[in-house]
Amino acid sequence: MAVVNIAVAEPLRRRGVATRMVGFAQERAAELGMRRLKVGTGSTSFEALALYQRCGMRMTRIDRDYFLRSYPGPTHEHGIRVRDMARLSCPIPVDGNRAEW
Repeated sequence: MAVVNIAVAEPLRRRGVATRMVGFAQERAAELGMRRLKVGTGSTSFEALALYQRCGMRMTRIDRDYFLRSYPGPTHEHGIRVRDMARLSCPIPVDGNRAEW
């Protein structure tokens, strides 16, 4: 199972909304019998990278030049051109025990 896109409106950030969304995806993946949850985010998406790691995900690889291949024009974050996608994942325990995430 892959998380395709998560976004939280600015006024609602820093309230645990995204953490709950990732938790829901993990729980739903367990219900569906999935073995792994995967996400990808820009290598300059520092807040997202921290969020996913707090949710128990680990980096698995860097997809070099993903944003150059996949988007029609340049994308920037934090004043940096986004080129690479960081891929992260976590195993989904068979018994759904979140402590193992």
